[in-house]
Amino acid sequence: MLNTAVLFKEVQKDADIMGIPYDPSARYYGLDRCTRSLGRCRRQQMRDGRIGYTITISRYMETLKLQEIKDVMMHELIHTIPGCFNHSAQFKLFADMVNRKSQGIYTV
Repeated sequence: MLNTAVLFKEVQKDADIMGIPYDPSARYYGLDRCTRSLGRCRRQQMRDGRIGYTITISRYMETLKLQEIKDVMMHELIHTIPGCFNHSAQFKLFADMVNRKSQGIYTV
């Protein structure tokens, strides 16, 4: 069985190396039963007033190649950058940055 928590840590490390300013407090909660999307990033206000993010990926992702799963995780991680929660121009800027800096390893 695929250990997606370890895989998510690898994605975070890759984002750090590329200088992607994601929210380091973002939590990965594992697989969900979603059938309409490959991954989800949820934003919520914490008790202390800060904004927090939780990331899940669809359990159906387990059938995909390892790099495809990492692509989805990186995509969701980019959503934790201020101004990137939707697929805005800012989101696309960082997605393009990941695609370029990873030299084709990631396709976000």
